Amino acid sequence: MLPLVTLQVIFYPLLCSGPTSVCSCHLKILILSYSKQECLYPKRPSHFCGRYLHFTSVHEDDGGSFVYISGICPFVYSKDRKRDLMGSAVQYHIQHIINIPEEIEPALWPECCIYKVPTSLLKVKEVAYTPLLISIGPVHHNKEELKEMQEQKHRYFHFFWGRLENKLDLVHYKAFLEQEEQKLRRCYQKKFPKINKEQFVEMMLLDAVFIMELFLREAKKWEHKDDYLITQGCVSKSIQCDLMLLENQLPMIVLEKLYDRVVPCNVKKHTRFINLAHEYFRSYYPHEQSSENNWLDLE
Repeated sequence: MLPLVTLQVIFYPLLCSGPTSVCSCHLKILILSYSKQECLYPKRPSHFCGRYLHFTSVHEDDGGSFVYISGICPFVYSKDRKRDLMGSAVQYHIQHIINIPEEIEPALWPECCIYKVPTSLLKVKEVAYTPLLISIGPVHHNKEELKEMQEQKHRYFHFFWGRLENKLDLVHYKAFLEQEEQKLRRCYQKKFPKINKEQFVEMMLLDAVFIMELFLREAKKWEHKDDYLITQGCVSKSIQCDLMLLENQLPMIVLEKLYDRVVPCNVKKHTRFINLAHEYFRSYYPHEQSSENNWLDLE
């Protein structure tokens, strides 16, 4: 057990404003006893008994009987009345008790819709939950083994840009992504502190345009016979598989807004993006093609 030390302390709360102030804790004291008669501020020093002290700076007078503290006192004082330092008048903060952040994000935001694969499943068969060709979204972003497809994303972006009759639509769409960046981050269970705002927005923009261009090409694959992502069956199936992985996703609103606001009307075959997506993935389940007409009737 640490020894108790009684100090006669004179506080100089340099950053306090006004006669009554709440000051943050550069100075932390666990008070075990005090003298109520001397708790008036700032007329006289107070007697404290502390187990531990953290000072910004400490100066003793010549005789060593007083300790002058140039710092911030973490208590509320008033010229007009006494305050019980151990009572309800004190405004305590969580860091007075334990060294953890004052504020912390919730484990899951209400917007969360893209979840992490549980570790227990990854231990069984990690390859089943990891993209093999292409990364979509921030979870697998910048993985070395998936960077080869970045160049293909750039090609698709150039082609999509050429489709647009009004280029300003894509400018406005990027502004939407910038405005909603924090909400879009919250769609993911995983956090991405190393990806800054500009990187996050550009990643969302590039990946959303890639998916949109891919789906539009699949709907008219006869016009893109030179595109191996569409024509080579093994590559096409692998990309479809990657796009269905739990972590390899974009928030649906990102794709819906792109389809509704940016894709030219003369290119749209469907009124809703979800129907375009179904048409793309229909070939992955050929036994379900008989139900195509029933699905398209939903439009």
